[in-house]
Amino acid sequence: MVDLTQSERVKVSLFLPNQLSRESRTKISHFLRDCSPHLIQIPENEGEFNCYSDQVLLSSELPDVFSVDAAFLPLLVKNGLIAPLSDVIKEDLSQFIPNYQPFQFALESCRVQSELYGIPNLIQTNVVLQKESPSEFSSELDLAQHKGYDSIVYPDVASSDALHIVKNYALLQGSITSTTTTTTTTGGGGSGEKGDVVVPTCTISLNAFPEKPEHADEHFVTSYRTILNATQIEAAEDLVESCRYGKCIPCGAYIGRLELMCGLKSKIEDEKWNLTLLPFLGKGSTKIAPTVSCIVLNSQLQGQRRQEALKYIQRFFSDTHVDEVLQRGMVIPCDRNRLNQWASNSNIYRDVLFCLEKHERENNLSVLRFDPELTNVEIQRIAKILRHRLHHLAIATLRCLTADMVENAKSGHPGCPIGLSPVAYVLWKYFYRSTCKNPAWFNRDRFILSNGHGCALQYALLHLTGYESMPMEELKRLRKIDSKTPGHPEWRHTEGIEATTGPLGQGVCNSVGMALAEAHLAARFNKEDLKLFNHYVFTFCSDGDMMEGMCNEGLSFAGHQKLNKLIMFYDDNKITIDGSTTLAFTQDTATVARGFGWHVIEVVDADSNLLAIKNAIKAAQLVTQKPSLIICKTSIGYATKHEGSAKAHGSALGADSVNYLKQLCGFDTQQTFFIPTQVREDFKKIADRNAQLYEQWNEVAHNYSQKYPSEWETIMRMSRQELDGDIEPLLPNFEKEEQEGKELATRMTSHIVLNSIIRVMPGLVGGSADLTPSNLTDIEGGLDFQPQQRHGRYIRFGVREHGMVAISNGILYHGLLRSYVGTFLNFASYALGALRLSALAHIPNIYVLTHDSIGLGEDGPTHQPIEVIPVLRAIPNLVVIRPADGRETSGAYLFAAKSKAIPTCLILTRQNVPQIRNTDIHKTLKGAYLLESSSQNPDIILIATGSEVQIIVKASKMLKEEHGLQVNTVSMPSWELFEMQPREYKDQIFIQGVPVLSVEASSPQGWIGKYSHFALGMTTFGASGAYQDIYKKVGITPENTVDKALKLISKFKKSAPPLLYASVLDE
Repeated sequence: MVDLTQSERVKVSLFLPNQLSRESRTKISHFLRDCSPHLIQIPENEGEFNCYSDQVLLSSELPDVFSVDAAFLPLLVKNGLIAPLSDVIKEDLSQFIPNYQPFQFALESCRVQSELYGIPNLIQTNVVLQKESPSEFSSELDLAQHKGYDSIVYPDVASSDALHIVKNYALLQGSITSTTTTTTTTGGGGSGEKGDVVVPTCTISLNAFPEKPEHADEHFVTSYRTILNATQIEAAEDLVESCRYGKCIPCGAYIGRLELMCGLKSKIEDEKWNLTLLPFLGKGSTKIAPTVSCIVLNSQLQGQRRQEALKYIQRFFSDTHVDEVLQRGMVIPCDRNRLNQWASNSNIYRDVLFCLEKHERENNLSVLRFDPELTNVEIQRIAKILRHRLHHLAIATLRCLTADMVENAKSGHPGCPIGLSPVAYVLWKYFYRSTCKNPAWFNRDRFILSNGHGCALQYALLHLTGYESMPMEELKRLRKIDSKTPGHPEWRHTEGIEATTGPLGQGVCNSVGMALAEAHLAARFNKEDLKLFNHYVFTFCSDGDMMEGMCNEGLSFAGHQKLNKLIMFYDDNKITIDGSTTLAFTQDTATVARGFGWHVIEVVDADSNLLAIKNAIKAAQLVTQKPSLIICKTSIGYATKHEGSAKAHGSALGADSVNYLKQLCGFDTQQTFFIPTQVREDFKKIADRNAQLYEQWNEVAHNYSQKYPSEWETIMRMSRQELDGDIEPLLPNFEKEEQEGKELATRMTSHIVLNSIIRVMPGLVGGSADLTPSNLTDIEGGLDFQPQQRHGRYIRFGVREHGMVAISNGILYHGLLRSYVGTFLNFASYALGALRLSALAHIPNIYVLTHDSIGLGEDGPTHQPIEVIPVLRAIPNLVVIRPADGRETSGAYLFAAKSKAIPTCLILTRQNVPQIRNTDIHKTLKGAYLLESSSQNPDIILIATGSEVQIIVKASKMLKEEHGLQVNTVSMPSWELFEMQPREYKDQIFIQGVPVLSVEASSPQGWIGKYSHFALGMTTFGASGAYQDIYKKVGITPENTVDKALKLISKFKKSAPPLLYASVLDE
């Protein structure tokens, strides 16, 4: 090391608050001197502890090296010179300004930074306390609280430090090539020089990722940056002017003279500007500096003195703790005119301007400029967009990308994806665990987009996190035929989509079912030493979801069940298709949710307050006895010309509005579907983290499989939807009941079959909508699923039919469990939306629908379904089975249990029915089959379903014995299963030219022309009375069947027109 004389030693000065005691300052200074005793000379003049003007910086009196204290904090804490929130420091400040209220700002700011950035809970030593009057400061406190901020921090940093920050960064990244006054450094991939002043070529920029700087590489520093501002404000008038040029408060300026703010209180309140602080990143760190952190070098230094100063800087930077808080960027004024004015009077800003022009030109940077003629409304919008770090290149990318997707499709819903981008980014970056390495990983977190119209956001996230089925080309095919990006998310159609959503409220209840599945599986299979199931369910929902009745059903059920792994984000943007929610929806949702038993957290500014979003999720994960609702106050179509308007909801924004968004985000308006490299790298690290978590879980799973092989095999079988053994020997054949002439309602035979087969269906859970004694859906000897009894398999859904079916869908979406649910057939109409989606999504739900006709009797027409069966039959990919007796019930369950992609409706009677001769379990799977065949060429075919099969059996006997006719009798439990049979089989059931009469105590809709020539059924509502009397009243009897059969035979003989059970085009 060079032995320097006292005069050659480098002078170092620190920027510290004047309120700190001299003793505290001396401790810090002596520590630095002890770090490099051969370099540092302790300055005597306390004035050197303050910031410097351009004139001083260019004078010979400037210390050789000095620092904003934030860069020193980790080093000083590490060596014990600053204690975290110690009483000494508190007293040090409070004795100077007794009862100083804004001091609480400093404490709160430290707490916030500690939680978000992981920085030690320190008082910021550059919180400037220049005023002694509590009244002036408290007015700012009132202002901050009025604006929704918890704290204000005023770092008094001179803007003239800016170039030195950049130069210093260049020194760090490059190498010193000369010891002369002309020093060339390299940084950001280039080099440059200008006279005796170091001119670095690294980009002057605001860092776009405030959370983890390892997401920013050298390319990040040199490209795609929007340059924002921070200025030293000289006068109140200058501050106002600065705001009008978009240079100060909208971006979170560094206000050097605190007293100016008090005088501007009314101005700021009137124009609704907001105050924030822009933190900066450290080189290669996992932390963030709480304020601007920098070491600066006197550009007048020459020779050996300059080299020693550089050595000191390099020594300082070599400390790993300091390295964690070094910045990668800087901020400067955006306004070109103001910058030119400063450049004419300052070599520093001359070089800033030189660097700006050079890098804008070389890197084709998009630099945000503001029109000085902006109206107040536009200023307010820009202020809102830029406050609290529009830093977020990732969020800006999501907003612009989703806007491009909808614009390219010429239809869609851009407002929701744009508004929810910050919430989605924070969730994905810090909390959401799922991996494209294995999208079916059953301990992944589940993400449900209940407001499915915002699917462009989910597709963009899938693309960014590496799902091979979601290349950029698919984003460009949004809403196109056969694309992987349909207009609403579809399960199994698009990899990474957890549920088919879109009709509002469905996803809310689906997520309840998923959370229920997680709780049940954790209770059944987790061990003290090995936890296989410990994931969360995250759900986005909207104002529209909250208006839906089923949403309240789901929220109520989840609250009762205390499903704490369910965290729901309510996009409270106050806009519906018709306009403001004030038109129709003014409930206090927070109070409603609390009443349902939810933990409620409100994020006042979810447009930009990422810390609040992150803290809300962290707080929700700490709740153990309640699900959590995070109410996110967002702006639909944020930063577009349609922000806050219904126009942003359901149609493309238009090129002008999209370009406006891109301009504010600093994106090239000529580029579409643009994803900066650093954003891709950011999401790649998210994907890599999740892949690593998956591998760690695989180790746990392997250990589990070795230690608990039986349980592991059960889990594996459930994941493959396999039965635990042969189901067929377990199916009752009800021969004894037939022999004894015992009649049983098919709801009772359903109960018998269900309890027989559950032993080979370890993943089967289910329940009823408060109709257990009527539906007979209970499991004998089984336990209820309740908060204190998570391993129970029977679910008491309460009177929540629609919610129940959607929750059951969610259980199935989860992937390991099977589910069945029960209610009256008539109430399937309540649940039709969710039931339909189960068919669309190909999830094999089992619907136990009892009290299927006028046979329920005395409850009357309000409860007697007439139109429901035809409605269910009209739904594609839904199998409706109406068994005639116990054996057909066994056949129905055989199909339902083995189905992996088709939901099944079991249509069951309340009234007892006989066990009919020749019914068959396996023939039930054919959909229709001959019970009795009199001839290859019968006079008539009688066909019926369910409880009416006994009627046609009696009618057939009467036709044979009393009229000498040849009759074929057909049981047709399922249209859908029959349609799956080959044409040859169908022709054996429906013989060419033979008239067919169908009987079903339901609407005849669909029978005539397809499966019969005449349908005896219900063309009116039913009645209240004994079911036998109602059957007689409506004419569904053996006698009337005989009468209609004779008329049909008389009309057609054996020349009945062909039925259309198969397409005429098949012939």
